[in-house]
Amino acid sequence: MPKTRPCSFATLALGALVLYAGPWVRAQTVTTGAVSGTLLSSASGAPLTGLKVRLISAQITRTAITDREGRFMVGLLNPGPWKVSVERPGFQSWYTAVSVATDTDTPLRIRLVEVPEVTIAVSAQVDAALDLTSTAAGTTINETAIAWLPLSRNMSDLVYLAPTATFAGRSLDGGEGVDYSINGASGAENQFILDGLVTNEFKIGGQGLFLVTDFLDQVQVETAGYRPEFGALGGVFNATLKSGANLFAGSTWAVYSAQSSEARAVSNSAGFRQPAPATRWDLGFGVGGPLSKDRIFYYVGADLDHQSRRPYPNNSGLQGGDQTMGNLQAVAKLNAFLTPEKQLSVTFVLSDRTNETPLAVPNGYGDANLGATQKDRTTLLSLAYDWTARPDLLVSLKAGFFRNELATRPEDTARPLINDAFWFNGGGGGLVPELATYEFQRGGYGAYGRLNRNTNQFGATLSWYLGAHTLKAGASSLDANLFKQDFASGPPGENATWGITSDGTEINSSVWGNLTGVWFKARYQAFFVQDTWEVAKGLRVLYGVRAETQEHFDPQGRSVLKFTDLGKYLQPRLGFTWDPVGDGRRKLSGSYGVYYQQLPQHLATTAFGGFTALSIGYALSAYSPVGIGALGAQTWVWNGGAGMDHLPVAEGTQLPRRKEISLGYAQLLRPGLTLRVSGIWRELTHPIDDSTIFDASGQAYMNYLGAPMGILWNPGPTVTWVAREGTTDVNGNDISGQRITVSNTRFPEGYNRYQALTVGLEQQKKRAFWSAAYTWSHLWGNYEGVLVADRGDGPWGVPNIGGLYDAWPYVGTGNLPLDRRHLFKLYGSQRAALAGLDWNLGLRWTWMSGVPINLYDDGSSTQGLPPGTLGPYNPLDPWGFGVMTPERFTYGTRGRTPNTSVVDLRLDTEFKLGGVRLRPSLELFNLFNSRTPTVIWEYATKWFSGEPDRRYGQPSGWLQGRRVQFGLRALF
Repeated sequence: MPKTRPCSFATLALGALVLYAGPWVRAQTVTTGAVSGTLLSSASGAPLTGLKVRLISAQITRTAITDREGRFMVGLLNPGPWKVSVERPGFQSWYTAVSVATDTDTPLRIRLVEVPEVTIAVSAQVDAALDLTSTAAGTTINETAIAWLPLSRNMSDLVYLAPTATFAGRSLDGGEGVDYSINGASGAENQFILDGLVTNEFKIGGQGLFLVTDFLDQVQVETAGYRPEFGALGGVFNATLKSGANLFAGSTWAVYSAQSSEARAVSNSAGFRQPAPATRWDLGFGVGGPLSKDRIFYYVGADLDHQSRRPYPNNSGLQGGDQTMGNLQAVAKLNAFLTPEKQLSVTFVLSDRTNETPLAVPNGYGDANLGATQKDRTTLLSLAYDWTARPDLLVSLKAGFFRNELATRPEDTARPLINDAFWFNGGGGGLVPELATYEFQRGGYGAYGRLNRNTNQFGATLSWYLGAHTLKAGASSLDANLFKQDFASGPPGENATWGITSDGTEINSSVWGNLTGVWFKARYQAFFVQDTWEVAKGLRVLYGVRAETQEHFDPQGRSVLKFTDLGKYLQPRLGFTWDPVGDGRRKLSGSYGVYYQQLPQHLATTAFGGFTALSIGYALSAYSPVGIGALGAQTWVWNGGAGMDHLPVAEGTQLPRRKEISLGYAQLLRPGLTLRVSGIWRELTHPIDDSTIFDASGQAYMNYLGAPMGILWNPGPTVTWVAREGTTDVNGNDISGQRITVSNTRFPEGYNRYQALTVGLEQQKKRAFWSAAYTWSHLWGNYEGVLVADRGDGPWGVPNIGGLYDAWPYVGTGNLPLDRRHLFKLYGSQRAALAGLDWNLGLRWTWMSGVPINLYDDGSSTQGLPPGTLGPYNPLDPWGFGVMTPERFTYGTRGRTPNTSVVDLRLDTEFKLGGVRLRPSLELFNLFNSRTPTVIWEYATKWFSGEPDRRYGQPSGWLQGRRVQFGLRALF
């Protein structure tokens, strides 16, 4: 008898909904939108049944017939402008224009005037209405806003238009796309989508694709109240590429910004300095049109960006060579309407970036050559198939891949990098007391490597409309593959980096990374079911559930982290929208949701992939100011990567989880003017980290190489795990294979909480739009988030795996680094005719409070002692990091960085030259040249030594100064 295959969760869910398919479909997806409405008689208010409604775009025409209540719905509409028209004998013909947004229902309330059949004049009343089908909060940025606002060339700048989006700190681990904090979440917790394809990079998280804004048709930034089809912990950035139309159209552009017109960088006596301004120009074009009228359309574009920067001399008086950066972007999109009910969309993106620095001297002190050549190629292919199989059934399929290849090669591959702390202490540079704690760097770059990040994706959704119910279900799968290799330079037998102690008696060699080159794989799957139920007129209940699974594999293909219990990781979503008056002009909404983190693959590269973190100490028999010097006997070995291959996972380890509650109120005060008020509460718990486990006396368990043992767990007071082969307890007893429980780890449970209140006004007119929003917020706890912004684990920014809790049993509590109490945003555009030309003035103003300032040291300050008093390897600094302990175990004890205020302006006009419209523009970024410090050096003692660090409290980052950008665009 053949075996019966068990039904999956998704199969059961989709099958159940098919049984209840109704007569109509409410059809919108992450790449398309919908328009719904009600047609009423202007005289009697009665619903108008059986009227044909046409929706006309620059591509196709879609139609619908109103039901017995006068309602209609047309879905699968590409985002952008559409014309809605209604014609019927006995009524005046009528039309209006609407703007369709992705994954959004645009509602209309239309009152037609009854007149004799011979009348052909246009007359109707259109009441603006709010979307009652969603609880999501956020911002939609259409092509008009992209064109008229002062924006940087990168599409990532659009994230900051959302009311609660802030700068998340510096870029971490050398990566981009993690600088956006939405509602207190760190940058790796956001989801980025282009034409239905996820474009996150999965090593750390964050944005993986960077395009100029000229290629974008629309962007939605959702910040709270997500539907079950989304699983982001932070925010959702959903972008749509431009499409072609029935008429050939396009534009070319040239943008130029000169280094000489920009404000000089800021530096201070501690050696911190901003990079020098750059000269930048880019040239590009984008054109679209029909391959087959009314059926097949194309859009293609390309942009070449070139930047060059001449660095400033460093503190040693040396100047590096010119740095050149280039980026060639190419995009192509094909829309094919096989029938009016079937659409196939294909998107292709190529981005080739290079960064060449033949000679780069250290930013602080030294003559080392840190120059390198970096090549970064990204390709994307996305296919989307949308099909209205019948009036009550919509099928939407998405598939594609996302590839990124990154290679870095230093100019100096023959010499190791030497960090010489003896140079200013009577060494090669002589005795310089005021610089006694600074290192002089000499030698070479030290390391280079390869990083390939590939994802293959597939998703499917089914949608139905059943009377008062809007039903939707879907499933998705994403395979992430990561290759990482780090090469050590230097003479044979030597490691990548050497460090000489400040007394000149010892030198250590260090090498870090995945030296052999390894592949990792992760699989993320999700299933969701949701329903929007119109309980009564104007009142809707939105409910559903999302289930996610994920599994991580080591280089040998073995499953090392598995979270595949669907029942355990259900994400319930519940919400409501209510129009208390029933006129579509007021909306009260609320939502509750649970979200689970998609673990970054950086976790696997450090915990399961042969990660090397090796330092060896030698006596320095003879000091050399130009080389390594004469080495004596080996004095110590620190193998921080020992035992990182297949760390044990603690019993009961859970995925990081966030709960969210949101409330909102919106009201159309008058046509085009909307008031919005929203509140949000979030709590993040169960962070996953790798930590060294100590017993009650503060002694560490040891692994098979004699180094302190680490585990993967949810930090907390109690932990249980099964010891690996060769593990010993704190007394040296072998505990291999034993089930060990520690009931007093001295770790509290990790958490953070966020709350915010936002009040905003939006004005939309024919020739102007404005948005103003004020947000009060508070973020506190003991766990910063998925990313650690240069804190906790020394002077590096890293993901939480290897971050905040790592080797140290005490953590602080207080206001976290992403806590910004006050945030005000104003942006908009006003167009006017002057001197026979059409002028535009675009404005952005962002004002925000500073972030908390901390003091980290070797633990001295927690007892009221001067930093450095205890020295390394004391009970408050068990591994001798020297920068691990926050003052009095509290964050934010030293006040805040200054408030920041940035004003950007754009001025442009337009005139015709033959058959071409020319649009010159001038953009001024940071108009008043505010140079407010944004980052403060928070380490009162030095890394690995515990010595006082003279740089403490010094600014190490500032607002970028005034920048002038000129542009010229030709539209045809």
